[in-house]
Amino acid sequence: MGPRDGVVKIEFCGICGSDLHAWSAGGAIFPYGTLMGHEGVGTAEKVGPEATMIKPGDRVAINGFTPCRQCFACQAGMVNACANNMARTIGNSLSLDGAFADRVYLPDIDVSAVKIPDHLPSEHAAFIEPAATGVHAIRLSNYKVGDSVAVVGAGPIGLLVTAGLKAAGAGQIIVSQRPGQRADLAMEFGATHTINPRDENVSVGEQIREITDSGADVVIECAGAPAALQQSIDMARPRGQVILVGVNEARTL
Repeated sequence: MGPRDGVVKIEFCGICGSDLHAWSAGGAIFPYGTLMGHEGVGTAEKVGPEATMIKPGDRVAINGFTPCRQCFACQAGMVNACANNMARTIGNSLSLDGAFADRVYLPDIDVSAVKIPDHLPSEHAAFIEPAATGVHAIRLSNYKVGDSVAVVGAGPIGLLVTAGLKAAGAGQIIVSQRPGQRADLAMEFGATHTINPRDENVSVGEQIREITDSGADVVIECAGAPAALQQSIDMARPRGQVILVGVNEARTL
């Protein structure tokens, strides 16, 4: 074990949509035998002597990947865009087991884990990683308090983005999601409106403009479908901004 590395005994791990996607792909994304899972929570069992933030016995939420610190992105402070992140992400290959395992080896544990209080339930702490994704998307945008923001998709990430926007003081939060449980949850999480992206009589752009006049100041795409990407562009006002969070495998619109 390296001097800054650690081993965490897993207590709980959430199932990300990307885990399901990789599993259903039957080895086309990750090689057979990969132990997936990155929304993990556990207790640090072993910690290298040069780690300063995490100690043995600490309860931690797992970050999932460790930046190389050497590439352009890391040197520029954009560690989430590390050029070597796939090889250094747990649960993506045979080299680093994910948090569906009983224990995980974490390179540079001060970066790849964050300490959590003992009173925080593991099933709640597992939301730290996906919630951070939503907060990061909002912070990357040009969002300002009072802006109108459209969220495309009311899956877990879309709902967490919605909750983050409510906490950040968005004026209008319009969630694009077909009617049903997820649309209802979006309203509970803070949406001011929901629109139906599958309405055959009116486009999402028209629905947004009925609410905002000119379109959304910011659109945050959380669905990852080719149609959702085009719809996101249609929902933005002139010189509005579209933030892509969903993983879209299509090469063209």
